[in-house]
Amino acid sequence: MRQNVQGAFDCVRILAAIAVLFSHSYALVKQDANEPLILLTNGGTAIREIAVYAFFAISGYLVTQSWMRDPSVIRFTTRRALRIVPALVFVIVASFAIFGPLTTTMSLSDYFSSPQAWTYLSKVLIYPVQYGLPGVFEHNPYPNVVNGSL
Repeated sequence: MRQNVQGAFDCVRILAAIAVLFSHSYALVKQDANEPLILLTNGGTAIREIAVYAFFAISGYLVTQSWMRDPSVIRFTTRRALRIVPALVFVIVASFAIFGPLTTTMSLSDYFSSPQAWTYLSKVLIYPVQYGLPGVFEHNPYPNVVNGSL
C-alpha cells in the first residue's frame, strides 16, 4: 500500500513539474497573458502558481515523512544535501562547460576568458546570484538568463 501512495505522490509531482514548465513557456516568450488559466481567470492565477503550490505541498509532506522516520538533524540534513547538491552542481557545471560554449555568440577563447563565465560557477553556493553566461541567449525576451529558476 505504501508504495502505491508513494507512486501516486511521484505522479502528481511529475505532473505539477510539467505544468510549471508548460506555464513558464508562456512567460519566457513574454506571452503570459495568453497562458490558458490566466485567460480563463481573467488574470487571476496561472497554471504555474497552482502547480508550484501542489508540488511544494506534496514535497513538504514527503520531507516531513522523512524526518519522522529518522529525526536526526545531522542525518536528515545530510540526506537532503545528498539529494539536492549533486544535481545542482551537475546543472551548473554542464551549463558552464557544455551548454554555454555550444550556444554562446562569443568565440570559445573569449567565452572561457570572460570572468562572468567563471563566476557563474559560484552559483553552486547559491549566493551571489548570477543568471547569465556571456553571449548566451543575448537575443531572447529575457536576455542572458541561463537557469533563472536556480
